[in-house]
Amino acid sequence: MGVAYVGGALRKAGFDVHLRDGTFYRNWSEFEEDLKKIKPDALGISFTTSLEKQVNKYISITRKILPDTAIIAGGAHSTAHPGSVLEDFDVDFVIHGEGEIAFPELLTFLNEKGGRKNVIGKKIEVKGVAYRVGKKIEVNSQRPFVDNLDELAWPARDLLPMEKYLKNVPLMPLPYPSTGLLVSKGCFGNCIFCQPILRKLSGSRNRYRGVEDVIKEIKYLIKTYKIKSLDIGNDEPTYDRNWMISFCDALIREKINIKWGLPSRVDTVDPEMLNKMGKAGCVYIAYGIESGSQKMMDNLRKGTKVEQAEKALKWTEEAGILGRSNLMVGSMGETKETIQETINFIKRAKPDLIFCAATIPLFGTDLYDISKKEGIFVEGTDGITDYDFGHLKIKDLSTDELRAGLNRIVKTYKRNLVMFMLNPKMLFRKRHIYIRMFLYFFSLINNRKGLVKVMDHYFNYGRHVKSKN
Repeated sequence: MGVAYVGGALRKAGFDVHLRDGTFYRNWSEFEEDLKKIKPDALGISFTTSLEKQVNKYISITRKILPDTAIIAGGAHSTAHPGSVLEDFDVDFVIHGEGEIAFPELLTFLNEKGGRKNVIGKKIEVKGVAYRVGKKIEVNSQRPFVDNLDELAWPARDLLPMEKYLKNVPLMPLPYPSTGLLVSKGCFGNCIFCQPILRKLSGSRNRYRGVEDVIKEIKYLIKTYKIKSLDIGNDEPTYDRNWMISFCDALIREKINIKWGLPSRVDTVDPEMLNKMGKAGCVYIAYGIESGSQKMMDNLRKGTKVEQAEKALKWTEEAGILGRSNLMVGSMGETKETIQETINFIKRAKPDLIFCAATIPLFGTDLYDISKKEGIFVEGTDGITDYDFGHLKIKDLSTDELRAGLNRIVKTYKRNLVMFMLNPKMLFRKRHIYIRMFLYFFSLINNRKGLVKVMDHYFNYGRHVKSKN
């Protein structure tokens, strides 16, 4: 979505823009042919830490075919440490922070100076840009975050292969087909596994688009792509209670028939708001609970309580919305006892859905820096690609014991689902789960490959965490 927003900003500024998703190139020859055909004056690359090897390949091919093309890096990895990107990659410029304003300004500057060859090695007065002057790396101050998000162009989805994206199976219970939507930027949280990189990317203050602008985009998406649901992928869309209620009122008033889901903290919801969201089409909320142990919540700097998580899940269920508990296992301080506390939490809170994964120390986060400093980061795993256990050394718990702990959490959740069906009272209380599941699978009836894939995933969920030995 970030690349599409930058593409929209560049097009609004008058540039001829081409967007490509590198995952769709079947081989490097296709990328080479694309370069020769388009012959871009500038190539922008947004990437995460796990894609370092592929990015170097894209850069080397571009240098060989189009030596005068300016290569510009952006995204989370580039924002975390722009100077190290210039050291590790053969790029000309790095954009750190939001790119919707900085990227067009940098290209305008390059055009005014006659292109890359007239700028390399010289001072650049563009905020949010890092570059080289001889052997010295200059990192300009970060550009202030955009206050009025309505000033930004909508993402240039039409420049991407939307027909391919729309074939992707959405998360349960979002009906197929589905697409993403951004309604706000910023996160006030201080979680150890996200910060400070998230603050650098989008700020600590939550900024919202106008409800009217969001409604217009939703209508456009329904008309253009025939979508049935939306995945609102912001960091904290429920933070501003008044905005969320106004958004729901607009959906109801406009009689927009769309299902949607979003992430949320457990301390930013209440029964009245959740009931309104349910009436407006919200079918699931993914809560970043992380653990059923207060000790682990505190270690992760969540700033929430286990009791708040239980209340949020209860209120969400009462509103007829599926509440998903996002959990992680294997953080610093994890023990057999804290894993058991999470299992006990699953038994008590009875979340409708769960997502459970290994804790990953991502580049640019405090978790990464602290684990390196304390010597518990497993050296040689910086280029994280598998998102599995084995990146952190947890005292008294082996990798296999962590996998087994995660497996026990998943089995506890599955056992809950079976018990619901065997208990008429619980079956009635949890009927929204089974209704949403049925409607979800039914929406996939014309996408047989997707249906088979998703059924295999959900019915076999948990087996992937078995020991690899």
